[in-house]
Amino acid sequence: MRINPLYLCVVQLLTKTSITPDRMDYYNLVRALLRSNDIVSAVEALQDMEARNVSFIPSYKETFSNWPTAGSALLSSNAFDLHETVKNELRDIFAKTSSVRADRPSEGSDAQVGESKSAGDSGKSNGEPLSREELAIDSKRRYELLQDFYYALIDQVQKGQPVPRIVVDVILEAMGTFEVLDGAQRAQHMARLRSIFDEYPTVFKLQHDITSFIALIRASSCHANFPEMLTLFQQLEQFLRDDAKPSPKDKAAYNQYDFFIKEGLSTAYSELFYYMINRKSHRSFGEIWHHMRDEAKVLPTVSCLLRLCTHLSVGGAAGDRDIVLTATNEVFRDVVRAKKGTHEKYPFIPPNKMAHFDLLHQLRSTPKKSPQPIQTPVKVDEVAKTANAEPEPIVADKKTSPPPRHPKRQPAQEASPSTK
Repeated sequence: MRINPLYLCVVQLLTKTSITPDRMDYYNLVRALLRSNDIVSAVEALQDMEARNVSFIPSYKETFSNWPTAGSALLSSNAFDLHETVKNELRDIFAKTSSVRADRPSEGSDAQVGESKSAGDSGKSNGEPLSREELAIDSKRRYELLQDFYYALIDQVQKGQPVPRIVVDVILEAMGTFEVLDGAQRAQHMARLRSIFDEYPTVFKLQHDITSFIALIRASSCHANFPEMLTLFQQLEQFLRDDAKPSPKDKAAYNQYDFFIKEGLSTAYSELFYYMINRKSHRSFGEIWHHMRDEAKVLPTVSCLLRLCTHLSVGGAAGDRDIVLTATNEVFRDVVRAKKGTHEKYPFIPPNKMAHFDLLHQLRSTPKKSPQPIQTPVKVDEVAKTANAEPEPIVADKKTSPPPRHPKRQPAQEASPSTK
């Protein structure tokens, strides 16, 4: 098997020097490998990352042990965004179906052989939409690729090699993106997702954490109804309370116990809403939102609220847009401490952002008119006259046309016979 030269160069650099890579180093390396569709090297880099006890996100126990010196810094950082970016790019290799036809090389060529080896390479798009049969074939191919990847990871575990947690999260989320047709298939698919989630400790030797729960929630959001989603969030909350409970001797952490539980729930809800935005899905959005506000008593992050405002201004129900704008206005008033603006209904949202939301909503509500062809009245008699008329000679305008630079010489007139 050919080793990726980029990965080989990084490994040699780490072995010959005393450089200790951090999460940003692995983040850039894994993304570069995924951009080249080298899944094997990307998984090996993630395995090396876990072997060095480096993670894209800090655990709750790590946060509690460093509280209050480093706890606020860990929570305010965007380390969770690094984890989600890598996971989304790896998931799209298996789950993202192209909607346009790709330019395929000729059969049997070297380019086609190289293309079949790469998982996510779909060629250059020529803009032609895929037919329904082609979409079904592409979805089936990606599903088989995901199944092969799943069993390859099980073989690694049986050989004693650890499997990165983020890779199992990718399998769970990617499995949830495939569509099902009827209720019987939906129940079977939900059972399949739950079985993969239960295989974390039994098959992959991994304990559940907040990322595995988020992966299950996002995978189930495509097919589950609201009661099933409610059960998942209740299980997540109970897990956070059991996993993040500090010792009573650590008074600083114990006093912030409920705060960290709400932070975990807020992160889970935010990641679910991000997922719904990317898939342009509004399934049970209102019910999930009201349960988040009334039962869990949390709100998404500020960046997620702004993304939701933009998304619901373009599509979705008008009532959903109003409740999200109201919550965003409260957050900017109480948490961000924004100055009061001139907007009547949402005065604390920054004016430039509110103007952007209103413009999107106005463009959405304005009906699009198809352009009408310009028609001018034509008289039949005039058309007949112009058709039969002889073309008039083109006469240059003496005032505007410049004189010729080199006028042609006129031929000399022959003398008449009388003058001879």
